[in-house]
Amino acid sequence: MVPIYFFCPLKEHMFALRYPLKVFDYLVVKAYALGCQVDRSVDIPGVDGAYIALRHVMPVIYLNPKLRGPELTAVLAEEIGHHLTSAGDSCIIPNGQAVDVSRSEYRAMAAAIDLALPFDEVCDLFSLDWPLDEIAELYDVPLWFLATALRIWEQKGAINAMAKIGGILNE
Repeated sequence: MVPIYFFCPLKEHMFALRYPLKVFDYLVVKAYALGCQVDRSVDIPGVDGAYIALRHVMPVIYLNPKLRGPELTAVLAEEIGHHLTSAGDSCIIPNGQAVDVSRSEYRAMAAAIDLALPFDEVCDLFSLDWPLDEIAELYDVPLWFLATALRIWEQKGAINAMAKIGGILNE
């Protein structure tokens, strides 16, 4: 469990919490604070998560009810990322053909990483040569999510991580 103060920009409200929140719990609270409903009751075949925003209706983040643990955390963070970065974009056009959404997915993933992983703390652990799987476990995210975060941070020029994560990204 990770204390909420790692993630909460309103630290003065920490006293209201009796117990630290897991990252997933924090993300659920964050989703509602952003005006999104989180629904784990609908199993959409072949879909781990979906962000749906229709006019005049509260946006909904659907999460596959079969997801558990770190994968659930990563999918919720990424769907919140869609709310923050690509609301209004559509990955379906009227005739049902999918359109290229790679740019939208990248922006959503970058936002998800900002929500779920505290950059300074992860960089400190990374620089101390903590094993990546232990860092991922600490923040309750899958190893691929942490590796993606390191890759994005490196692309932004914030860290030098490719030597360490190359094998993970190719798995």
